[in-house]
Amino acid sequence: MAIPAISLLEKEFYRNDYYAIKSSTINDCYLYGIEYIPNTIAYADVFTYWMERYKNNVIIFADIEDNIMRDFDIHITLKGDEGVFEKNERGIEISTSIFAEKIKDIYQYIVEHFVETNEATSKGGEDGKAKRY
Repeated sequence: MAIPAISLLEKEFYRNDYYAIKSSTINDCYLYGIEYIPNTIAYADVFTYWMERYKNNVIIFADIEDNIMRDFDIHITLKGDEGVFEKNERGIEISTSIFAEKIKDIYQYIVEHFVETNEATSKGGEDGKAKRY
C-alpha cells in the first residue's frame, strides 16, 4: 500500500503547487516513478542533494522497515485496522482502507505542520506571513 499512498500524496502536493519527490527503500519502486534509495545509503545525504539540485518543496519517503522514526518531520503509519485515523505529536496513523478518502486531511495536516514550524523558526515573508515551502 505504500506505493499507491505516496503517489496519492504526491498528486495532492502537485495539485496545490508544491514540487514533491517520491522516494523509497522498496525494491522495484522505480517501476512506479519513485526514486529508489538502498538501505545502505544515508538518507539525509540524498535528501540534501535533491533539495539543492531539484529545489523541491517536499520529499515523500516510504521505508519498508518499521523503524523509520529517525530524523523525519512527519511520520504516516499505514495500519491494517479498519477506520483508524489518528493524529498525534509524531504524525498520523491511518488505515490503508481509508487513506484515499482522507488524502486531503493528510495533506492539510502536513502543510499546517510546516507553516507552524516555519513561523516558529523565521519572521515570515515580506508581508509577515509564513513562507510557502
